[in-house]
Amino acid sequence: MANISPSILTDDTNDLVNKITFVMPYASLLHIDVMDGHYVDSLSLSIDAIADAIEKLEVPHMELHLMVKEPLQYIDSILRVKNITSVIIHSDAVENIAQSVTTFQQQNLQTGISFLLGSDCVTDGFNPDFYLVLAEEKPGYGGTGFSQKGLDQIRLLKSLKHDTLVEVDGGMNNVTGKLCLDAGADRLAVNSYIFKSDDPISALQTMQNL
Repeated sequence: MANISPSILTDDTNDLVNKITFVMPYASLLHIDVMDGHYVDSLSLSIDAIADAIEKLEVPHMELHLMVKEPLQYIDSILRVKNITSVIIHSDAVENIAQSVTTFQQQNLQTGISFLLGSDCVTDGFNPDFYLVLAEEKPGYGGTGFSQKGLDQIRLLKSLKHDTLVEVDGGMNNVTGKLCLDAGADRLAVNSYIFKSDDPISALQTMQNL
């Protein structure tokens, strides 16, 4: 069974709660996008708003995808998120990538790194727990299509760090997801294919059965 993490991007608290409640019986990890309107143009719910919204829910493991500048400034808010187990930071959004990774890891958070597509994916001086390939044509908007460059980055990361988990986010569906898994991806974060489906649970199960 494929490792699928339902991915949620929203600026509405009720929408967040409804989506989490709907899929959480079928998923062991939920991937929540956080956008500050600076690193990417889009703006999502704040981390504190997410923490408040899910405080009374019985949520599975939570992963925050931090599409924000200098994510360490939000560490106190991040630690408020119920059942938070992992964070993803972008290499080009921080001044000191090694310090950022180490600081999050010291808080017992699995820390993933995302590199720009086409970059060299250099990890000298730090050791992330996993990698995220953001394979969307226009990161930060959702539903903008899959970039074939994502497959190249999956293969590159697996050739450099073959034992390290590689997650893929952006443009995932039953076709692109299979391509990514065949290229070596270990986990897929899936948004539109699930939540814009007429039958989200069936869509999630289709992805899990790839």
